[in-house]
Amino acid sequence: MQTTQTLGLYFKTKKEIALEYKLHPNTIATYFQRIGIHTRRRISPKLLEQFYQHYGRPE
Repeated sequence: MQTTQTLGLYFKTKKEIALEYKLHPNTIATYFQRIGIHTRRRISPKLLEQFYQHYGRPE
């Protein structure tokens, strides 16, 4: 299994993630809440990986 460092993950804002998926930041915030991630701060690599596993990586 690859670690988050080898995957090139780093702390990101919801706005940065929204740009990757070409969605509105509020939509991404809703997606995070649906999988139980409630934060107002930057998204850690661990949580980001959990998000990617659930919704897939952006194209």
